[in-house]
Amino acid sequence: MYRIKKVLVKRTEYVEIKVHAELLECIRDCISKGILAALFMDPHILALFYTEGTDAADALYDAIEVYKKAPITANLEIVEAKMALVIIWLDSYADQVETISNAPANRTTREEAAANILGSNLTPQKLKSTDKGIPADPSFTVKNIGNGAAEIEVVNGGPLNRRIPFLLPSKYL
Repeated sequence: MYRIKKVLVKRTEYVEIKVHAELLECIRDCISKGILAALFMDPHILALFYTEGTDAADALYDAIEVYKKAPITANLEIVEAKMALVIIWLDSYADQVETISNAPANRTTREEAAANILGSNLTPQKLKSTDKGIPADPSFTVKNIGNGAAEIEVVNGGPLNRRIPFLLPSKYL
């Protein structure tokens, strides 16, 4: 029997949103599209669940409005707490969307499951792995700075291109 590998939701799409207005827009879009999509409407995902999402979005909106009027640290912390509440709801929504989208009755291919996930306003993970390529061999320069110490520099290391102090044992000097 042929088994189709599950398509998962790319959760970093919403988890890494740091701007509160963008996260608010994200949850509102998920609710408005999900509640109208045949696969994700009640009874598949309960209307009560969407109401909880709306409550989380409203709590974030209210916290943002309070912070706009009084931009103090305590109000910003409340906004961040409400953003965490929205992320928790979105994670739960993603769990349900993955389950419904990958159900055998709802998809015959991985592409169809990915299309189902897109219908919920979430992003599916890539269907095929990407070739990472061949990493470059590191190139070093070493300078003896005396007293059994050497300075090593990675010449072609990209973000790791920095000088590293290194002590050599005396037998190598």
